[in-house]
Amino acid sequence: MDIIKSFPVKLVNKRQSKAKNPAAETVNLGIKHANGDYIALIEADIQVGREWLVKLFPYFKNESIGTVSGYVIVSPSGSWINRLHYLMKRRIFFAAQKRREVASQEIYPITGFSIFRRFVLENAGLFNETVRGTDIALDLKIRAQGYKQMCVMSAVALDIRRYTSTRLVKDCIRKGTAVYNTGGSLLYLHQQLVLRYIFLSPYYCVTLFRAGRSLVAPLFPLYALIRYFCTIIGYLKATLKKEERCPDNLRKKRKETEIRWMLISFKREIRRIIR
Repeated sequence: MDIIKSFPVKLVNKRQSKAKNPAAETVNLGIKHANGDYIALIEADIQVGREWLVKLFPYFKNESIGTVSGYVIVSPSGSWINRLHYLMKRRIFFAAQKRREVASQEIYPITGFSIFRRFVLENAGLFNETVRGTDIALDLKIRAQGYKQMCVMSAVALDIRRYTSTRLVKDCIRKGTAVYNTGGSLLYLHQQLVLRYIFLSPYYCVTLFRAGRSLVAPLFPLYALIRYFCTIIGYLKATLKKEERCPDNLRKKRKETEIRWMLISFKREIRRIIR
């Protein structure tokens, strides 16, 4: 509290929560008290570089851009799961660098480290406080308005929380629920988890070892199986509970996006194997 008071900022206290998603409720409260034409969000567990605004903000010169975020990576130390998660993130980052991509539309913007046009955010109705995948639901609403979203690969932030088996299980169960909430297709889910991770596990083990020379790379199949089953569990739990879902038009938008990304991802993986 004393640290906050030492800066020229407004402190907003939320006494209690009435929402199903308290995190979304908290962010919405902060947005309503904020001023300006742009809203910048940084979650408490994200450590950003000094020049992150300088790297992200110039993309708004393009009037079709609604959201710009950076890329988040974890520390390379810690448990075997944390190191594997780091290697996966590092693999995506270096693949983008190899393609000379400074920014990408193929990654959903990282909501905990991003800038929004205020009117675009408000037209989307801010963050949905009744679903788990509130960030994905918001992304879909922004895309439905006709705005593009960029993930700037050159602006890297650090997730200061370490991945453990408990966190991985919880995150993947929440991801499964979010996929259901936002109308994600099982086809895309299986493509990402079965084809991309489990079926290609031997290939991933080799590429991860090359990337980091890490002896944890052979444990990748176990990591992939944990992700797969926990995500499916989250999806099935949400289905059985008949949790709230996004409107039909947003679910359709997500499926269209997933099919396009799935084809691009599949082609890339095949090209990498052939090479």
